Amino acid sequence: MSSVFHKIHPDLGQLSFQWMRALALQNPLGFARTMIREAMKNGNLVKSLKNCHVKGLDSYVLYDSKKEGGFMLRIFFAYPGSLDNIYDRNGNFILGIHNHRFDISFIPILGAMVNVRTEILPNPTPESTRLHEFSFSSAILNGAMSADYQKPVDATPLREDVLMPGMHATMKAEELHTVRIKNSEATEGVAWIVIEGPDINPDSLIYGTKEKLTLNREELYQTMTKEEVIPRLQWLMERI
Repeated sequence: MSSVFHKIHPDLGQLSFQWMRALALQNPLGFARTMIREAMKNGNLVKSLKNCHVKGLDSYVLYDSKKEGGFMLRIFFAYPGSLDNIYDRNGNFILGIHNHRFDISFIPILGAMVNVRTEILPNPTPESTRLHEFSFSSAILNGAMSADYQKPVDATPLREDVLMPGMHATMKAEELHTVRIKNSEATEGVAWIVIEGPDINPDSLIYGTKEKLTLNREELYQTMTKEEVIPRLQWLMERI
């Protein structure tokens, strides 16, 4: 893996999302180690964020060429207790069901993550779940996080797929999901690689269980320095 990576590294910015994804799936854990080592050596890591989307979920950005129509490669790390459940004590999603602006692949590298999926139905069924749709504005892209109510929708029951290290899932931009983590205390946290393709979907949507969506902005999206990120990546390297 290392020799392959260094062979293509001078042209990394030209790699397509599909090529990078195919490379990652040949040897997911080897790919993770190689990309982490390269990011610690040559990356600036300045787009990394503490408490990304929810408290206790960090985002370590290893590579980003999205402004040039390329892809982003990052690692999400969920601290124990941050995403162990789908719902909070009030019945709201901890991390709301959502689509993406881009096609996406994710590969667990430490611990087990659960990909929780659903689909919007044209009509209700006896098994369907009522959700509420909001248009979403990202704090990362627009400087402020907001959600504007759109309409009630009927969706298929939530379906959970458990992904262990080395497994993967790929989703189209318009597909809906959220994630939770499994047995986080057993591994001191859960980490997964995310490969994001170019932006192709202008409509960012998020779904809640109620007509009013409360967005908790407290302590979210805190910038991290390279000096803060590198010890976290070193800690991961010792465990994968």
